[in-house]
Amino acid sequence: MAEPSASSLSEYTSDSSTKTGSSNASDHAGTKDEPERDDGSSPIDMECNIQTDRITKSLDKLVYQTELAICINTLMNDNILRKILTKKHLDVVTSALYQYEKPLYSESLMNMAAAEDILAGDLSLKHRVNPDLCFMMYTLCSYPVLKPHVERITEQVKCPSVGFKYLQKLEEFRDLMVVQMKTTAAEEISAIINTRKLEKSNNECLEKIGEDQKCLDEEKVDHEQIMRQKTELIAQLKQDLALSDHKAIIKRKKQILDSERQMVLSTRAHVVKYQMLKEEEVESQDAYQALLHHSLMAEKQLRDRRRKCETQLQSWLQKYDAEMSAKQEELDELNKMHEDEVEQIESLTIKLEEQNKEFEPLMAEREAEYHQEMTEKLNKFIIEHAARVIQTAWRDTLKNRAEKKKLLKLKRKMEAEREAAERKAELEAKKAAAAAKKQAQKEKAEAKAAAKAAKLEAKANKGKEGGEAPAEGQAEQ
Repeated sequence: MAEPSASSLSEYTSDSSTKTGSSNASDHAGTKDEPERDDGSSPIDMECNIQTDRITKSLDKLVYQTELAICINTLMNDNILRKILTKKHLDVVTSALYQYEKPLYSESLMNMAAAEDILAGDLSLKHRVNPDLCFMMYTLCSYPVLKPHVERITEQVKCPSVGFKYLQKLEEFRDLMVVQMKTTAAEEISAIINTRKLEKSNNECLEKIGEDQKCLDEEKVDHEQIMRQKTELIAQLKQDLALSDHKAIIKRKKQILDSERQMVLSTRAHVVKYQMLKEEEVESQDAYQALLHHSLMAEKQLRDRRRKCETQLQSWLQKYDAEMSAKQEELDELNKMHEDEVEQIESLTIKLEEQNKEFEPLMAEREAEYHQEMTEKLNKFIIEHAARVIQTAWRDTLKNRAEKKKLLKLKRKMEAEREAAERKAELEAKKAAAAAKKQAQKEKAEAKAAAKAAKLEAKANKGKEGGEAPAEGQAEQ
């Protein structure tokens, strides 16, 4: 592929100079064509607005060129440039990209600085200014059709690279510049005044913090002195605690000896009491088993009775449901018959009206009499039929109400019997428990009396043995 020559570069520079000249001329023409300023605006404000617009346009152009430079590879890979650019411009872009990726084959880099970098082993020349790249960017910027594609590619980026990070910083710089240029002198002066006020308040806060720090240092010294006093007091208390622990150990040993002596004495009495309680436990266990057997039998009887009542009630309910379903079917048949007869009567009435219309000129008087007679018969038939249907439904209703009342009375009677049986069982259980409790208290009292008698007897035997021992000593002497 042919590389761009010096003539093409000179054409580019001349084109760019003519373009800049034309743009400046158009800017001046635009300023001339602008409407005259208002009486309230000064020439300085107008000049500031013009410069603000120029700076904003320059920054927007710089941002777009940066986006275009970042998206060139994507545009080439998606064949977007091949569809939009002409063949000549496409060759220029392709040649520049080829030189940009492989700088050793570029003739524009044959200078002393590039040669020294190549000899030093630095082959990464991507960030060096290249006229071919400038011409390529000028060519691409001359195609405004690429702008939507560039914006779409920048919006689809998910993992931003270094170039996109630079683009973000550039956009932030543009936004800051726009905001700064929109700020008026009065707003800037008010911001400076507010800043000075904040600095003053900050200095006052720092002074207050210094005073608080001094107070904290003094409190810290007092706290350390108090801590030293508390440490000495803790040491004294530890000595007192050690002395009291020694006394407590001696006292605890003495109490252990006394408790062991008392435990030996009380063990003998507990053995007798344990035997008595064992006998009492056996008797109470027998009484409990008898009471449990009696309660289980009563519960079984009550359960059988309840199951029988539930079964009988279920059978009655099923019988009632079957009868009601049969009655409902009969009622539906009667209603259907009534509806059929009403429809038949309506159809006959319609036919009669048609015949009346046909034979009205000839038999007006006879038709009136006949119509009156048929109407009376029809009303009588309808009244009689409705009376029969209503009487039949009322008889069924009375019969159903009577059956429901019987079932309700039977259910209440069964519930009353069940509640009476439950109350009776509860009373019997309470009586049995009271009897068992009374018997246990009686046996416990007897056991206490027996233990007391045994204790008195043991004391009497001990006194007799003590009296016999001195008598034996006197006999030996």
